[in-house]
Amino acid sequence: MDNETIAAVLRDVYNGWWLRWRRRVIGRHDPVWEVIVQEAGEILDKYDHDPFVVHLIGDLMDELKERSRREEIK
Repeated sequence: MDNETIAAVLRDVYNGWWLRWRRRVIGRHDPVWEVIVQEAGEILDKYDHDPFVVHLIGDLMDELKERSRREEIK
């Protein structure tokens, strides 16, 4: 993956997807999860499921789930 592609991935994943969802606390059964997963899937498809993109989105998805889990415990 060249530098321009990495920059595009980071724009799509961080500047787009992550910044849109990072402050949302979403319950386990909230239908918003479907939108989050769909958008993540679209990004993965755009970059042909490149391992870098899979790892990046997977880690951020785990973070969203953990944040939501912590809020449910409160």
